[in-house]
Order: sequence, then structure tokens, then C-alpha cells
Amino acid sequence: MCQRVGFKFAGMTTGSAYDCSTRALLPVRKRSGRDELVLWGRKEGDPGNSELIPSVPVNTIKNGEWEAYSPRWVKLFVARFQMPDATGAPQWHELPQGAYLQGVLIKDTDKRRTPRVYIACVDVPEQLAGYSHNGQWPHVSEPFADDEITRPSTPKQDHDDDDGREDEYADEITRPSLEKRNDDA
Repeated sequence: MCQRVGFKFAGMTTGSAYDCSTRALLPVRKRSGRDELVLWGRKEGDPGNSELIPSVPVNTIKNGEWEAYSPRWVKLFVARFQMPDATGAPQWHELPQGAYLQGVLIKDTDKRRTPRVYIACVDVPEQLAGYSHNGQWPHVSEPFADDEITRPSTPKQDHDDDDGREDEYADEITRPSLEKRNDDA
């Protein structure tokens, strides 16, 4: 699982460490093009019922296991990420210019419906098998790639959420589009 990331925010180079920080944040790209820092996953003691993990396998989103949390695909523009290799030693991996990590934004089931973001992960690519000790790898989207995960086939228009604020994030994940994409997987 991806444990740390490095990114620029508000002109400063910074980063987040899921495994060391109780308030780790990730930069989520909004429809307006601005980035917003959102809580990375849920930590022990945080309110809510979402998983206590930093990343979510794409197949669990596709098969509806996260449906109760109203998941949305989002773009995480980070410069690099850290993964433990096959021996457990941490290794940094740089992203190419314009590439981003695919994220999943959810609203947890606590009273405030706290937004949280998880890094979407896939089975580790064959050429990188030695760089992952758990068989998972962050879903990296190449610049300008026509990727079904980053371009859901059933986009949802902006709407007001339960709290009355207009939703400025990426498209909602809907069951019909997921069933269609399962054939491609």
C-alpha cells in the first residue's frame, strides 16, 4: 500500500505520511482546477465507519462494496509516492509530468459525513512485481490517457449535497457504468 506522498500545494513542496500522521492530507483536484487538501483515509479513533487503510482496491469500488459512502473518482496530483518493496523496504517512485494518482473520495457515515480520500490501487503491473510486498499498486493515470477509471462512462452533473453545498468534485460512481466496465477489466 502507498504509505507516503510528496506534492506541491500553495506553491510549497510538502508531503503526507499516512503511517505517521493522524491528520494526513492529500491534494484533491476540484472541477474548478484548484486543489483542496482532504483527509487521507480514516485513522484509529476517527469517527465514521470507513476502512482503516490508505488505499482501496479498484475492484472493491467497481463491485459496490463502498456504495454506502457515495464514492467519486478524483485526481490526486502528487509528484511522487512511497511503496514498500518486496522486502518491505520503502522505495520512492516519481510520477511523470502531468500524470496523477487515481483517488476515491467518499463521505464517511459519521454525523458530519466527513469527506475522506483513498488512493485507488490495482494489481501490481508485471514489470513492477518486485516493488510491492502486497500485490497492490497505486493506479497511476498517464497524462492525457483515455482511461475508463478516470473518465467514468456515466457522468453525474453538479448537484447540491445533503449539506446544501454544491459538489465540486469528480463524477459519482454509478452501478450501470461499473457493470459496463467490469467487462473491460
